[in-house]
Amino acid sequence: MAAQWESSVRMIRWLCICRSMVCSSLILVVMGGCDSSKKSSVSESIAGVEGGDGSLKSQSSALQDSTKQPVKLVVGNRKTFDRWIEQHRGKVILVDFWATWCGPCVEHFPKTVASHAKYAQRGLTAITVSMNEPEEHDAVLAFLERNQATTENLLTEYGAGGSFVEAFELPGEIPYCLLIDQHGDIRFRFSGDPEGMKDCEGLDQIETRIEELLGGT
Repeated sequence: MAAQWESSVRMIRWLCICRSMVCSSLILVVMGGCDSSKKSSVSESIAGVEGGDGSLKSQSSALQDSTKQPVKLVVGNRKTFDRWIEQHRGKVILVDFWATWCGPCVEHFPKTVASHAKYAQRGLTAITVSMNEPEEHDAVLAFLERNQATTENLLTEYGAGGSFVEAFELPGEIPYCLLIDQHGDIRFRFSGDPEGMKDCEGLDQIETRIEELLGGT
């Protein structure tokens, strides 16, 4: 009788151990399933965020593209120039007289574009006036586009020569620049070779004078 009772106890213990092992396995399976689900959910969330970020980047790029200003070149004369000056009254205006066949002009031109971009929010605008022939319109425009010159760009009908110099009252060779103040008055003149020219400074002084005219704006 005692032996039978002892055998029954061992059987009950064995069943309890087996049941405990089964329960533990079930718990691990459930936990593993939950963990896997969580991982899947997290992965989906990350993918969603990355997708959203990509969309934001796309929207940002589209916005930037939509706000890019086209480069324009207008064929005109001194009247066109004077009209632009009047339209920009209240701003400081940087004027750059140049030509594609002028080496120093080509070298200096990107600085004019950079000044326009740097100080635009503070009240500076720039006008470029090309001494090229009107027939060279496409070549001039291509140069402007390469330099991303979203300034006001004028190709005069005078071409190179005395008519251009007379129309704009240039005292010397190009490159030649002007700084016009908010009231429409010429305040500073700059040349690639200012020696011997009255009230004229080197091109390297342009930014200093821009800061002076803009003041604390």
